[in-house]
Amino acid sequence: MFKGIKKMDRFQIMKIVLILMMLILLGRLFSIMIIKGEEYRYIADNKRVKTITLSAPRGNIYDRNGKLLAGTKLSFAVKLYKDELSQVELKEKNQMFKDLAYYLEEEGTAYIEKFPITFHAFIYPSEDIYYKEKQSPTSKVIDIIFENNLQNEVLNAYTSEGGFDFAIVKSVINSLDLKGITIPVRVSTKSGLDLEYIEGKELEEFLLRNHFSKKTSPMEAIYSLVKDDKSTFYKVLDQPLGRKLVYSILQAHKLEANILLADKVLAYDEEYRIQKGHLHQLFPQINAKTDVKEDFIAVVTSAGLGNLLQSYYTLKDETKFIPIDILFELLKNKGVQLPVTYTLKGKNQVDIQFVKKTPFSRELPIDRLIRIAKEQNVLNDFILDQRVAPYAQSAVLETGINPKINVKLWEYTAKKDKSDLLERYKQKDASDMDALFHAMKEYYDLECDSDYIARGVLSFYDRLMEQGHYGYVPITLTYGLTQEGVSRIEEAIPNNKGIEVSIEPIRYYPERDLAAHVIGYMGKISQEEEIKKYVEELGYSSDEMIGKTGIEESYEEILHGKKGMKKVEIDVMGNRTKTLEEVSPEQGGNVFLAIDSDLQKVAHDALRKTLLCLQNGENFSSEWGEAPLATNEGTPYYNANAGAVVVMDIKTGEILAKVNDPTFNLNPFATGISASDWKALFPENEKDAIAPRPLYDIAMQTAVQPGSIFKLCSTLAAFEKGLSPDEMILDSGVVTIGDTDFGCHIWNDKKATHGWVDSRLAIQESCNYYFYALALGENQTTHQPTGVQLTIDDLISMAKKLGLGEPTGIEINNPQEVSGLVPDPDSKIQIRKKQLEEFLTKTIEKYFEKDYQFNDNDIKWSIHTIVSWLDEKDVLSREKVVEGLEDLHLEAETPLKNEKVGLADIIKYDYLNQSSWDITDTLNVIIGQGPNAYTPLQMVRYMSVFANGGYKLKARVVGKVMNKDNTEILEQTAPAKVKVDIKDPAHLKPILEGMHQAKNVSGVILNSIPMEVGIKTGTAENLAINPNTGRNYDNYAWFLCFAPYEEPKIAIATILFQGGSGINAAALNREIIAKYFNLKPPSAEE
Repeated sequence: MFKGIKKMDRFQIMKIVLILMMLILLGRLFSIMIIKGEEYRYIADNKRVKTITLSAPRGNIYDRNGKLLAGTKLSFAVKLYKDELSQVELKEKNQMFKDLAYYLEEEGTAYIEKFPITFHAFIYPSEDIYYKEKQSPTSKVIDIIFENNLQNEVLNAYTSEGGFDFAIVKSVINSLDLKGITIPVRVSTKSGLDLEYIEGKELEEFLLRNHFSKKTSPMEAIYSLVKDDKSTFYKVLDQPLGRKLVYSILQAHKLEANILLADKVLAYDEEYRIQKGHLHQLFPQINAKTDVKEDFIAVVTSAGLGNLLQSYYTLKDETKFIPIDILFELLKNKGVQLPVTYTLKGKNQVDIQFVKKTPFSRELPIDRLIRIAKEQNVLNDFILDQRVAPYAQSAVLETGINPKINVKLWEYTAKKDKSDLLERYKQKDASDMDALFHAMKEYYDLECDSDYIARGVLSFYDRLMEQGHYGYVPITLTYGLTQEGVSRIEEAIPNNKGIEVSIEPIRYYPERDLAAHVIGYMGKISQEEEIKKYVEELGYSSDEMIGKTGIEESYEEILHGKKGMKKVEIDVMGNRTKTLEEVSPEQGGNVFLAIDSDLQKVAHDALRKTLLCLQNGENFSSEWGEAPLATNEGTPYYNANAGAVVVMDIKTGEILAKVNDPTFNLNPFATGISASDWKALFPENEKDAIAPRPLYDIAMQTAVQPGSIFKLCSTLAAFEKGLSPDEMILDSGVVTIGDTDFGCHIWNDKKATHGWVDSRLAIQESCNYYFYALALGENQTTHQPTGVQLTIDDLISMAKKLGLGEPTGIEINNPQEVSGLVPDPDSKIQIRKKQLEEFLTKTIEKYFEKDYQFNDNDIKWSIHTIVSWLDEKDVLSREKVVEGLEDLHLEAETPLKNEKVGLADIIKYDYLNQSSWDITDTLNVIIGQGPNAYTPLQMVRYMSVFANGGYKLKARVVGKVMNKDNTEILEQTAPAKVKVDIKDPAHLKPILEGMHQAKNVSGVILNSIPMEVGIKTGTAENLAINPNTGRNYDNYAWFLCFAPYEEPKIAIATILFQGGSGINAAALNREIIAKYFNLKPPSAEE
């Protein structure tokens, strides 16, 4: 009975529970469907509706005369739509992809960004060679091609091996097209390699623009365009068959060196070997046996530790992460009494200080902290701490070094990519490349006779996989297809199947490299600050192209235009089902530069020609006659390979031309620059401080000692202090201070003097002795007073009045304009410290005691300790220097082989005794040597002050901004000038007269044009060692000019890196003046 009741109770309880659950469920459904129905329907609808951004055609950039410098052109592009492709059967999709890959391969089009297996890869035969060689195998192959003049042979190579016709020259033609050089040539390989021009207007323009005659064959024309362009040949080596063909050429000439050609290699393995080898070159402690954590510690300790400890980071929740706190925590856990503390400063900086103000310490607070951390064996733990490691990585990246290490998993990214690949295709290892490749094809049920075509198909699948759930967003495979290629693809591949050839607007620079540093280049949004500004604040799409430098960056928001949008309905897989709404984009505004593109081109060509003439020891010839260029005692200036020219309107501050050489082609950046094109823009030897760097804006980023062009400032300072322009000083050749002689240049060359010199003659002849006398207040030889004595404060004051040491105001934000360096007695010790550090870094290993086993830490500690002696209040005695060196286990008094004195004397007399400011420093500064440095942009404004009657101008490279139709001015820039605070503007006249006289005695170069001008040359020493030659760099050459002499209109500033003498820039200035004033040689007028 009781059992029945219990059963009944349980049954009733279950019924009650079920009823309650049903009521709750009904209540929940009522809430969802009735109460919150509209809200959830809205959410559901919006989840099914996505907005696709339609980029606006970018506004144009013109020169001052309305000539197009940056515009938009239409280009055929191949796009994949994941949503449409997902509806296609696998077999049909594979066939479509095979057809597409076949046509793209035959076109020679680069369409594969990255593929895990490299076919026909250049490799070194053993891993240890990657640590010995200073360049990758591919870079070495490029050097072999150019050193042995194999470019033409490479261009003529072709094959049908891959199941399609592949000709290297086709790849080169496509590469040139992306650089804005369209070659109307048809390539055929049916019966050997055959090239023929495509007749028409385009051909006529091509031949005319590139100065080719109709007799120039297509291959001759192509060779002429690329024979010196390494980036084009890097592009060739991006393609498997390109590498194979090139290697066969090397074999035929027995030039393979230590390079092998591997049939297939895992790209990630090769990437890892190259990366480790590269890091070894930078940090020798990294080698094949060190693991990823040891490598990361080495990189951070050497390159990023200072930045890391002296920075803090503001997180998304506005809290602060301060890495140094973690190190303090580790040291406190060891029971260490911390000798340092810190305060937070603006711009995320941490200021580390000693806890107690103690008598002079030979260590900086940060160095003391690092040393203690090493002694307590906590520094490595600090760097590897998971809280710190990501910020340590960022600190290293800020130095320009990318270790490519995943700090969450503690793996090189290449190793991680490899493990992901093997896992995806269920492979145990990568020992058998053919097996891996077969597994990849099998994964997609792909049957293909050609491995090259299969590689292309698999790359398409990789791109689709990377797209994730954004199937409605198109994937652009490649740009720049020919009309013939488009026709073949459209015939073979059905419409609405997910492969589309569309006409896309892309950025286009018709003048290619002309004014590249002014215009600036484009790039994808990538940096954190770019994401915040453009994506989060301005609503850009994350994959949009933006201006990265120059006017493209400064005027990005005007040029960008108003984006359009397309609202599409998608299914749960992210595939489009319907287009709901579409709004067309609006083109951006147009920017008109102050630059005159015709003048810019003349300046560019003349600068390039000058550098080539200097390298080859040739004279500069033009319609104005032959101009002899100075040599280095009969030897050409082989390393004169960079320079800059700036031309300014002296009344308005407008920059009429701003030229850097080398420069770079802007077009490869328009759709995202390739890795090979990017690599070609950097010097092979990064340690060569003044090696040509095409991306570097010399005109506004390179500050160099001015040499004798600073004498204009010195002269004006003397006039302001009361010196008469007619005051005569007898040039006695040389001034002696202590054991140092300061000679006039003709005294140093041939023991001659200039005789009696006034201010004009001093400028004309660039007489150093005249200016030495002004600094001393008397003629040292005759003891005749000069009437005034110029102090360093006088020179500093005048330099600042003339605008030196401050930005010119040019409208280019990135790269940031360098302010230069005005002489400063307080900065001398910092300069001396840097010079001493450089000297010790190069030589200190040779001075360690023979039996002392030193390591990298000993080297660093010894250099730091010795350099810190310059901070002593009283200069150390020689005995103290000897004692300090012996404490560091360094040979103090024994000279090295071929040296006359020991380390103690070098440090004592060349550095410690020279660290404080004295009259010898003023003697250097007054003639433009010593601790002062300025950019060509600053020097052209400086020249303008003298030529325009004493007005300091704001440099302007933009004339106006107009709407898209050029019917309305949106922004008009106006001249901005400040009257320079000088007592009497008449003081400028004798300086200009001296410059005019300098022109008249400069030889026939400037006298060949029918216009009077004023000039001043300058030579600046560079005492650093060129790592390529092992000798000092040759001198920088300066040239300042204004024209015409009577009523000046323009000023020109020129600098030639390792150009020897300033007069070597006279001929190129002649060409610029003749062009600007439309001067004609007598023969032309006749």
